[in-house]
Amino acid sequence: MELRSTKQLLGRAGERFLLLGMLSRSKEGKLCLEDADGDVELDFSTLDEPGDGLFTEGSFALVEGEYTEDATLQIIAIGQPPCESRQTARSIYGHIDFLGKGSTSLLEDVGGYTIEESSRRLVRPPFFLSLRRLVGSSSNPSWSAKDA
Repeated sequence: MELRSTKQLLGRAGERFLLLGMLSRSKEGKLCLEDADGDVELDFSTLDEPGDGLFTEGSFALVEGEYTEDATLQIIAIGQPPCESRQTARSIYGHIDFLGKGSTSLLEDVGGYTIEESSRRLVRPPFFLSLRRLVGSSSNPSWSAKDA
């Protein structure tokens, strides 16, 4: 079975399709599968047992089903999309900036400035004095909250 888009469902009632998309809610509150081309309402009434995994709004799913006259997809099977290696994903999507943040350095990505700033605080004598007091009092069997 070939992976299809939601726009390829139109006018093809009674046919089976395999779709990849994000689970979401329509304005009417009904569960839908959304992809880049549109969305389709999902009907879980004929689904015997979902595939392995957790399916929540906002998660991606592979859905196999039959498109009906009333523009819904009767689900036959639902599952998680297959995993791919990091190298494969970067070769396909490496040029796309999903967050709109622009190019960042590794230091910016991990918040290096904050880490450096907090590291300086850890080497000051008051920190070690407080740490020694805390460790010393917690190893004492008669330790209580008032000692801290």
